Amino acid sequence: MKKIAILIFILIALPLAVQADIACRTIATADDCSTGETAVLQLSTAPVPNAAAVTNSHGAQSGSNYPSTVCCSEIGTVSIATGGADCPIGALNVMNLSNSTNAHAEAPSKANYGTSICIAGITGPVIVKPNCNGETEICIALLSSETNAHLASCESNAPGYLKTCIPKSKGQTKLIIEKIVVPNPAYKGQPLNVDVTIAKTAAGAEASAKPKIAELSNVKMQVLNLAINKEGTIRVQFVNPPAPMPTKTADIMIDDTKGRTDPPTRATYESAELASLEPGIYTLLIEVLDNGGTLITSQTINVALANPPNTASIPETNWLGTVIVAACVFTIVFAASRRKSN
Repeated sequence: MKKIAILIFILIALPLAVQADIACRTIATADDCSTGETAVLQLSTAPVPNAAAVTNSHGAQSGSNYPSTVCCSEIGTVSIATGGADCPIGALNVMNLSNSTNAHAEAPSKANYGTSICIAGITGPVIVKPNCNGETEICIALLSSETNAHLASCESNAPGYLKTCIPKSKGQTKLIIEKIVVPNPAYKGQPLNVDVTIAKTAAGAEASAKPKIAELSNVKMQVLNLAINKEGTIRVQFVNPPAPMPTKTADIMIDDTKGRTDPPTRATYESAELASLEPGIYTLLIEVLDNGGTLITSQTINVALANPPNTASIPETNWLGTVIVAACVFTIVFAASRRKSN
């Protein structure tokens, strides 16, 4: 039985130990990206049969109705930031568009256009230049200039176009704070839950996050648990205004199949711990530490602390008392009038 358990572990762990490089290609949109690939953007020109030589195109975000699509493997989620907003935490801007469709494009270092294509799970920098380094970089698309540009596929090698280059390797994994959720407001007399979603900057399962066979203390561990790994700790504390509150910690359990904590890592302040605080705005500091206790990143968030909603029922209690008193007075007067009539 022990040999079977070890064999199952090896069969699952070995494929995960191979870290593939990022790869991108341009296809006819009708063909769809393959399993493991993600659509990054679309181009208005149809690909030449048996080749992906798309040139002199306008661009669009993925999901549009343009005939050509750029697909990349080994990357994270592709999102669109609009209105000049920054890309989500953990994602890099790889290109700006003048609109979500029928768009000209520019290098991410420019700021003339308000729509950005953001890719999670990649490391920077993103550089627009005449040629990518074939050993270390991969091309996503070509631009006719650094701004106000038409687009072309990387396969076309269109003369005079610049290449949008990103690192081919996903590099070392790094934990980042992707999202923090707190009650708004938080009420005294109720627990304060701080839910923190931690993500890896590299997409997919990483070999470095997997336990080595020599480190296993129990070969009978369940196979389903192999994708969940403790990657570090979050530390939460009140910092502004200072409050006599304990520091809370919680383990970061990364689901390698998703590249993030799911569910989020939760730190909780119990209702009794909040009892001494006055209502107001407090700042929480959330820190991310690796398994060795080294600080990786941190972020602050404001929490509004308020009295429980039931305090608003006091005026209703006074109103109810008034009604009761009025009813009693009416009863006394009515009884007196009946006695007098008799």
